[in-house]
Amino acid sequence: MTDERAYEEIIAELEAAVASLENEPLGLEQSLALYEKGHKLLQAAQNRLSGLEGRMERLLDDGSRQDMNDAR
Repeated sequence: MTDERAYEEIIAELEAAVASLENEPLGLEQSLALYEKGHKLLQAAQNRLSGLEGRMERLLDDGSRQDMNDAR
């Protein structure tokens, strides 16, 4: 199952999890669960970013790179 949320949305949720870990008094089990969630969100963000980079590379490989250089 892939995560189709926007990269920015995933990062915002990850930042909220980190803020909770840093600022809220949580029990050990709650902290561990939130840490695991953060780890999964980080993986999802990395996967999403890799997919976006791949799309950009495919766009550039089809000749768009030359077009971008000519625009300078």
